[in-house]
Amino acid sequence: MNSSVPTCFISITTASNDGHEYIEQAISRGAVAVVCKDAQRWAAQYPGISFIEHSNPIEVLQQWASAC
Repeated sequence: MNSSVPTCFISITTASNDGHEYIEQAISRGAVAVVCKDAQRWAAQYPGISFIEHSNPIEVLQQWASAC
């Protein structure tokens, strides 16, 4: 994901993977927004990035996908 188009990273946690582990990588590759469970923790580290906190980020993805 190295993109000149602004992107949003959605941090999804599964039984075998924690999407929060990829937030820094997503930002370094161009993400300008992140949906995650603990936005306050990350916002202090990355003041130029928009963080959206949601208790279940996969629900955000599902809602956005259904709107397309």
